[in-house]
Amino acid sequence: MVVNNTLPNLTYLNLRNKSNSCTESTELRFPDEIVNWAGFEQKVLAWQPEVDKEYQKPTFSKRRTVTCEKDICTASDINIYETLTPLDRSILFLDGRALESIVGQPDFIIVNSNMVLLMVWECKTKWVLKVLPNEDIITLYEQEKEIKEGPYVCSNNVSIFGSINQVYGYMCANNLKYGVLSTYDQTWFLKREVVKVEGEDHGLLYVSNTIMSVSTSPTLLKSVAYMIDLASNNHYAPFLKKPTMTVDDTNEDDKDDEPISEKKDDSEFKYKGYLLPKGPNVVTRSQSRQNYCIIYIFNIDVFDKFGCDDNYLLNIAKY
Repeated sequence: MVVNNTLPNLTYLNLRNKSNSCTESTELRFPDEIVNWAGFEQKVLAWQPEVDKEYQKPTFSKRRTVTCEKDICTASDINIYETLTPLDRSILFLDGRALESIVGQPDFIIVNSNMVLLMVWECKTKWVLKVLPNEDIITLYEQEKEIKEGPYVCSNNVSIFGSINQVYGYMCANNLKYGVLSTYDQTWFLKREVVKVEGEDHGLLYVSNTIMSVSTSPTLLKSVAYMIDLASNNHYAPFLKKPTMTVDDTNEDDKDDEPISEKKDDSEFKYKGYLLPKGPNVVTRSQSRQNYCIIYIFNIDVFDKFGCDDNYLLNIAKY
């Protein structure tokens, strides 16, 4: 059967200074609890599609070289979506902006013949979603969450936290139960539930183990087909609203109508690759040149602790 075929891996170009950051979606949400989707692989293996027809073995494209997220989307479109569509012609894989009713901008959406949204699909490069074969994505998520919510400012190394929250946000905003997060080589399947805890809606997110493009037990194609079948039978989960966002810097000069995630110059004050204490020692947009110099003089020990060289410090002092 078609779904029993494995997929070819992609080739990444070794590009210098390639971004590993994850752009925050305006529909970002945070699950109250994230757990492993236990038994997912066993359920996929036991499942058999209703359309049990023999098709000619598909020919997969192996020529795709990855330089950006768009290449991941293209490879997924050719090797996954176009392969599965003949199995069930009532299912369509569409661009995430194809329907006006969609909230947010997922990379792809899966709909039925009546254009009812069943599932969202988000693609990432391995530069952004770095999960080694022996690593657990939920453990990495919790570690990044601790960093994000801790006493330090960090502008990178939270891409797994951001990526999962992005897909979860699309699911919450569109009343969806299922979603997919994928680098093509590695794919995770998500299921969302809402339960009442002390009268409040509690968001619970299940995340499967990693399904590789070359996995055989089960294959990626069969896993996707299984997810589509689940969503076709029941795609609904209750809407959850976005959290109320706050900022530490309450200076009047900073008050505007831009969403927090879209502040254009925030990155200038969150030193990439280093953790700096939050609070008075963090440079903000409203601070004067004199404030920069004070920080430089009195906090050299902080910069030394995190490995900043002299040129880095001099550049800050000259700012």
